Parts: sequence; structure tokens; C-alpha cells
Amino acid sequence: MATPLTLHIDLATLSDLGRMRAFVLEGAQALGADRIAADDLVIAIDEAATNIIKYGYRGSPGPVTIQLLEEDGTLAMRLLDDAPTFDPTTHRLKVDMDLDIGERPFGGMGIHLMFESADRLVHTGRGGTGNDLTFFKALTHERSIQA
Repeated sequence: MATPLTLHIDLATLSDLGRMRAFVLEGAQALGADRIAADDLVIAIDEAATNIIKYGYRGSPGPVTIQLLEEDGTLAMRLLDDAPTFDPTTHRLKVDMDLDIGERPFGGMGIHLMFESADRLVHTGRGGTGNDLTFFKALTHERSIQA
């Protein structure tokens, strides 16, 4: 098994999101992801890390680790934290994207975007405190051009 590309931030805050996004974009592309797949993972990390910092750590700094690994044409982006256990795979809300943004109920958009940005999500608790959330994404997207 290959060694993952890793970014660890001991005391992550919202001001570190730019650094996390850049790491994911550059790392995903270095591992062979096309720009669409890399951009999707940037959206996913932005939403997930924001939720960890704002809600898991309640705005206080806390450790965040991001790992990127390619295996058999799939990119795995693993996100680890020490916040209270929260499994976003069990909290997916139906978001009606046809509603005007002012008409949508508050909450759930971040988790919705995480699901939309990845091919698959897997969450594992880490013994009461801490989360291990892995996003899986195909390295390339087939796009059809309609005439």
C-alpha cells in the first residue's frame, strides 16, 4: 500500500480552510485526478472541515488530518478529527434544490454537498471521540458533449 499524501494541522480553525483546499486540489491532481474530480473533493473538504471546526469543535481550534491516496483509479480522501463522534452518512437530508435559497430550511446543505461531491462516503467512529470520514472519488469523469 502506498504512503498517503498527508496534511496535519494541530489547531485547525476556519482560517486554515484555504490551506486545506489547496492541499486537496494539488494532491488530487498529483495523484492523477482530473480537474472535475479534484474540484469535487475540494468542495467536499471545505464542507466537511467547516462542519468539524464550527460544530464538532464548536469554533475552538482542534486537530484535523487529511490524507489522500490513489488506488486502482479511485482517490480516497480521509479526514480525521478528535471532535465528538458524528456520522454524516446517517444525517443526510433531502435538499430541494428547486426552492429559492431563501425558502430552503436551514441546515443540511453541507452534508448534501459532501454526498454530491463524492462517489461514496464511509464514516468510522474512533472510540467515542473522533471521526474517520473517507470520501471516495473516481480519478476521471466522463463528460458527454451534446450537439
